Amino acid sequence: MESNLLKYAARSVAVKGTASHTSGATRAVVLPFRVADTATMENEPNYNDEANMPPGVNIRNLREARGLSLREMGRACIPELAHTTITRIENNGGWQRETIERLAKALGVKHYQDLFLPPELFNYAYLDDEAKKRVANMVQDSSDAQQYRKRSM
Repeated sequence: MESNLLKYAARSVAVKGTASHTSGATRAVVLPFRVADTATMENEPNYNDEANMPPGVNIRNLREARGLSLREMGRACIPELAHTTITRIENNGGWQRETIERLAKALGVKHYQDLFLPPELFNYAYLDDEAKKRVANMVQDSSDAQQYRKRSM
């Protein structure tokens, strides 16, 4: 049966314009080179969106606000982190919880979970009570105005 299979493979390859080669007792079949399609992928990844997502963008913003370089930030972590690790995390290339916790401590963030807030809300956790109350009132006023607009339409 094996020899029939080899004969069939050799015949199908010969039809495609290639040859089969023999070396010693083992017969090898050379298949034609297949060229990939030149069409572009339908869903190409957009890395710019990922780079602007938490926690990476929040870590980068905090590090830059404190005037720390990547290497200085790495030295501030206990135990020390490589600057390449911090770069990967800032670009949202993957992280581990322990690493995020170490970065949060080095940056003075109370809870590492705060680093996962959208950048627009990140500073809310660090506002004083009066400022939080003003923000809450503003959100409530905006919601009321939107409800009023819907009713009047």
